[in-house]
Amino acid sequence: MNRATSGGAWLKGMLPKPGITLAALIVLGTTLAISALMMIAGGGTTPIAAQVPAAPPTPTAVTVANVCSNTAAIPDPEDPLLVADCNALMAAKAMLQGTARLSNWLLTRPITSWHGVEVGVHITSTRVMTLDPGFHVEIEGGTRENKLDGQIPPALGNLSQLRHLSFDSNDMTGTIPAALGRLSQLRDLILPHNAADPTSDNPNISGRPHGLRGSIPPELGNLTNLERLWLNENFLTGTIPAALGNLTNLDVLFLHKNLLDGSIPPALGNLSNLRELQLYNNRLTGSIPPALGNLSNLQRLYLHNNRLTGSIPAQLGNLSNLQRLYLYNNRLVGTIPYELGKLSNLQWLRLDNNRLTGAIP
Repeated sequence: MNRATSGGAWLKGMLPKPGITLAALIVLGTTLAISALMMIAGGGTTPIAAQVPAAPPTPTAVTVANVCSNTAAIPDPEDPLLVADCNALMAAKAMLQGTARLSNWLLTRPITSWHGVEVGVHITSTRVMTLDPGFHVEIEGGTRENKLDGQIPPALGNLSQLRHLSFDSNDMTGTIPAALGRLSQLRDLILPHNAADPTSDNPNISGRPHGLRGSIPPELGNLTNLERLWLNENFLTGTIPAALGNLTNLDVLFLHKNLLDGSIPPALGNLSNLRELQLYNNRLTGSIPPALGNLSNLQRLYLHNNRLTGSIPAQLGNLSNLQRLYLYNNRLVGTIPYELGKLSNLQWLRLDNNRLTGAIP
């Protein structure tokens, strides 16, 4: 993260002198980044149990035409499950455009040679395992971008053994299909950077309407094997679905730089394996759920540049592995909980531009 700030100074590796209050520091106009070497004796805070949300319904399969059977795309002997995957990709191709226009996704070429497609063996069948069609294509003398545009095809939800799906840094439009909630084996859903910063004054570069829009489908809460969910830097709106609290294998959740509103679901406190939670640069309101104090493996919590209100939950002092806590540029009130002083692994703490009062612990 860029440490440069307008009109402020970063203070790292320093503690305020005794008696200096937060109000006094605000008057000085400094931007604080306190290196947390604070050690405060005392008992812990009781964790708040997060309610387990109901699983959303599983979407139905998308009907696609059978165009791959008896073609060079499928090796002999023909595997009907690989044929089904091939049919889904050909239906997807019709919705995608871009620099290379997936020009080698041809029925006259083996599916194993298609750009951005990797297959693997599941039990006894060969299946599509990885789909990253908007990657950098190797050409003579270097690489070039294979940027895609168009909408994410719902037919991709038929790839039942897919582990990795990425449309990172493309020019995708439209909504995230609920059909992706069928991908029960998925480990990585990577859909970021399809727009300029939607919170900037001019989010559409040169007037191009790129970026995923609409709400986050609650059906993504069915992807219980998911480890990485990156939806950042799009134009997503609406609330964060509580169903995401079912994704207990998540390691990283990136929803920052969208237009999300509403409150942070307490159900996110169920994500016991989460290391990074980044919700900054949205329009989130309400209070910080105390249940986030259950995220014992969390290392980075970024909630800055929202419209959060209420006090800082003392339960955040339970996050013993936390290294960075950014809550600045919100509307938080009250005092700084002394429990934050127990965070011995904390390296960066930013609470500036709130309405906090009292002394720094």
